[in-house]
Amino acid sequence: RQHPVTLCTSPLQNGAEYLKQWILFHYLVGVRKFVVYKTTDTHQQMQHVIEKINQHYPHLVDVVPWNFSSMGLTD
Repeated sequence: RQHPVTLCTSPLQNGAEYLKQWILFHYLVGVRKFVVYKTTDTHQQMQHVIEKINQHYPHLVDVVPWNFSSMGLTD
């Protein structure tokens, strides 16, 4: 019996070009949900990549706003 797997990540600095291949690879090995924590410095290209992925695989990637400064941490 298989259990669904979710991966959570914060985007790498300027990592939008790698996000699509990272998500698709993990999708092929069985991950069925991704959560990307959107930090204050997340590049706009990242959101575009996520929207394109969700067009092909609806609801595969969720974006959660995450603000390090509100927790007294640095990004």
